[in-house]
Amino acid sequence: MSKLKSYAELKSFRAEAVKNTKIVAPDSEPDEIVVRVGAATCGIAAGANEVIEAFARELKKVKKTDVTVMGCGCLGFCYAEPLVEVLKDNVSTLYRNVDEKTVKEIVDSHIMQGKVYEKALLKKEAAE
Repeated sequence: MSKLKSYAELKSFRAEAVKNTKIVAPDSEPDEIVVRVGAATCGIAAGANEVIEAFARELKKVKKTDVTVMGCGCLGFCYAEPLVEVLKDNVSTLYRNVDEKTVKEIVDSHIMQGKVYEKALLKKEAAE
């Protein structure tokens, strides 16, 4: 992603992002899988926006449509940014230091096969 150089570019970028963002309302039925990318200041500085874009490309490539990818606030482990949380079957799995290569591995392993990608695993826990 290139730097924005004017207010007009910012407005255009925002309009495009809003158009391409799937909003999940609290009262709606969630998709089977939700991928949350830590996109607070620390996450963005570490490459969260590129990770979000990589997930979109990779999921499109494998034709996986029951996954919601969204940026979120701080996930609490700034030293390990970019962080990605995969919520599937009431289990939260947190991945650390995610880059485009790691995105491909997470999609192939966790999302497509249901196996945690151990090399980037930070934390896994079932919801109460």
